[in-house]
Amino acid sequence: MKKKAKKFAHDKMLPKMTLEDVFWALMVKHKVTQKQATDEEQRIAGNVGIIDENFLELQDMIGRELTEDEQSAILDIVDEYTPKDKDGNYLCSLLPFDYAWEIYETKNSRHS
Repeated sequence: MKKKAKKFAHDKMLPKMTLEDVFWALMVKHKVTQKQATDEEQRIAGNVGIIDENFLELQDMIGRELTEDEQSAILDIVDEYTPKDKDGNYLCSLLPFDYAWEIYETKNSRHS
């Protein structure tokens, strides 16, 4: 026994997309993508600003500028000790940089 192929009524078929429809869909997607990129850039700039501010406060506390190696080590310590979720996103504010500095000094005093 063969099954008959179902015929679709013309009025139940989805309308075809015109070239204009495709163009507008691409334009909307492009605008969303641009907004997402702009939002991401603003988020990154804000995060860099927070890090720079923390470094300035730390430099004021220790009374001198940090070297690039010290800044890198501090960022590594902050990243290591700030709690994260399973995806690697921070669960709370960053570890205070003055605490990271104490850890850095402790680690370096053992290696001297």
